[in-house]
Amino acid sequence: MTFESVYIAIQAQKTPLIILMLLTPWAAFVLCKLIPGKREEPFVLSANLTLSVISLILWAGYLAYATNTGGWTLVVKQADLILLFLPMYHLIASLWLSRQCIPLEFIPAFRTLQGLALMAGAFLALSWVLSRIRIVLFSFMPFSTFLWGLALLVGLGYIGYLRVFGQER
Repeated sequence: MTFESVYIAIQAQKTPLIILMLLTPWAAFVLCKLIPGKREEPFVLSANLTLSVISLILWAGYLAYATNTGGWTLVVKQADLILLFLPMYHLIASLWLSRQCIPLEFIPAFRTLQGLALMAGAFLALSWVLSRIRIVLFSFMPFSTFLWGLALLVGLGYIGYLRVFGQER
């Protein structure tokens, strides 16, 4: 199975996927209200946030590939708007509804989500900066400022790494 076949399957099964993504945050919320418990709630909410993380990774992969191969015009021409905005809806709804049940710090997937977001943000910023660097940049910006900016981005990525793998600073 390739990434292309995954995205083709997503497009082919669009309607059930949309219904699933629209309803899962609310289903997890209802389950937490029906079956309250210190062990059950974090598990249900963590499974829901894991679905959010997977959908965001697929979303970011699609956007990275589409913008690198055809630019934003390819995304505008080919992307299904509902599928494009659905991962963000799922994440926001899941976080908001999860926070209504228990504090987010008690959900194991929330820590992973924070770390992946920091690492992904640092990676995307670094790749954008490194793809845009021209010698002209250094005529406007001192080299030490550029290095401090890179160090800050790498530091954010490292903090994200520590959040994902359970160590805190």
